This record gives sequence, C-alpha cells and structure tokens, in this order.
Amino acid sequence: MLAGRQSYLGLDNHRETGKLAHAAATTHHPPPKRLIHYVDTEETIRLRAEVEHVTATLNAARIAYDGEPVGPIHLYRSFLLRSPEDPVAFNLHGRLWGGFWQHLKSSKRHLISIDGEGIADLDFSAMFAMLAYWQSTGRLPERDPYDIPEFAGHRKGAKLALISLLSRRGSLKLLAPKLKAVLPDGWTARRVVEVMSERHAPIAYMFASDSGLALMAVESKILMAVLLDLAAKGIPALPMFDGINVKISDRAAALASMRRVSARILGVALPVAEKPVWHAQTLATAA
Repeated sequence: MLAGRQSYLGLDNHRETGKLAHAAATTHHPPPKRLIHYVDTEETIRLRAEVEHVTATLNAARIAYDGEPVGPIHLYRSFLLRSPEDPVAFNLHGRLWGGFWQHLKSSKRHLISIDGEGIADLDFSAMFAMLAYWQSTGRLPERDPYDIPEFAGHRKGAKLALISLLSRRGSLKLLAPKLKAVLPDGWTARRVVEVMSERHAPIAYMFASDSGLALMAVESKILMAVLLDLAAKGIPALPMFDGINVKISDRAAALASMRRVSARILGVALPVAEKPVWHAQTLATAA
C-alpha cells in the first residue's frame, strides 16, 4: 500500500470544508487513515451534488433485502493522494462506497429487490484491463485479457495478477496469499511477471508504476456518469465498482446507458455483460 490521503464526498460532508485521510505506509497491511480537512471548491461541490443526486434516487426507490426494506442509503466517494505533500486533488481512486450490496456474496444477491422486482447484475467486462489498454494504445484489446493459456482454469488468478501488477509501485517479488491461492500450483512472482509481460506487452510498461489509482479514477468517472444518466431517466441503480444492479425491467436501458456513456467518455464503448444472479433453487438443481 502507498502512503497518501483519502477524501470522502457524501451527504454528511461539511459545506465549507471537506475531509481527507492521511495514511502511513506499511509493507504488508493497508495503512491506517485519518481524516484531514480540505477546502470546498466548485469541483468538490459538484462531486458532492452528484453523489447526493444518485443517493436521493436510490432512497426514493423501494429497495429491500430478503423482503425487508433497507435504508436510508448513504453513499460517498473516496479519493486518494499518493503523498501527504501532494496538493489536494480529486483525480485518483474516486470509487463509491456505502452500499450494503457491494460486499454481498453472489449467492445472496438474489435477495435484493428494487420496487418489488428482482435485480439484473450488469458488469463492464474486464474493465480494469480494458482501461489500461485504452490509456496505453487508445484502443481496447481484441480478446479477453484474462484468457491466457498459461492460466487455463485459473481466470480469477489471471485477473487478480494483472490488477496487482497495475496497482503496485515496485517489482512483484513475492506472491500475496490471496493471489497465490488463485494461481496454478507452483507459480512464483517471477513466473507471473514473465507471463503477463508477454501476454500484455502493450501495457507491460505500466506494471509496477502505480497506475491503478488513475485507472480507478477513470472507472469511477464512467460509473458515476452512468448512474447520473440513469437517475435522469428515473432508473435507480445500485453501484458496484465496475458495474451496477438494476431491476430486471430496466436491464435493457441500463446496458444501453453503460455502452453509450463509456463511448462518450472514452471514444469507444466498453464491453458490457449480464452476470447470472444465482437463486437457491438454481444451485440445488445444478447440484
């Protein structure tokens, strides 16, 4: 993890000042954070207003979990500075937090309902890798960036390995337990770097350069724009980090919005997909 300061934009921020968190770097664990103040500007007021608008749209909907109403929902955005000496800026990280649905296991997602309907789980496919290629080449990769022969049967490992290489400062010398657990047996950090550098030569220069925070900022910019686009149409959408949950009847409109908004921001539409929402009876039948 990197030393830095984190800011939160949400409904409870001060109107005159905001808060940032300062973090001390450690080797193996996320750094502790403490909030510090920032001065409001036109930008922070706009960012806060966007979060308020999305949050109000969600709170106006009937969102329930396992049949029980939830709320009020309280969303906020988290921004990061790499160093305490950096001037205050809102161009790194930027992800939305605060939703109970964001950390639900896939087996529990079917318990969410919006206005009495079940949800569709919509996703920007391989978004982190797609954005890395877009930033480096101005184009998207022609094939699934996580479909790598050496990782056959370990797609999750390929995904986590690439994200790790893009999100770190300094060479990958040891495998974190979480990454090692989803890699083929016997793999080393050196093997991961070699395979990924060969498979993703156009973006290999971005490895170990802490590119992840800037990619997250683009990711969050696109997601916020989608949420605002849908809110303007009266469609409540629960934000994930690289996707959204909407009621089933809004599926087509939401997918169209995701393609349209990403094309407007990037100049090319990101691929989108619907992930299955598993139900207990589906799992029982499959067993």
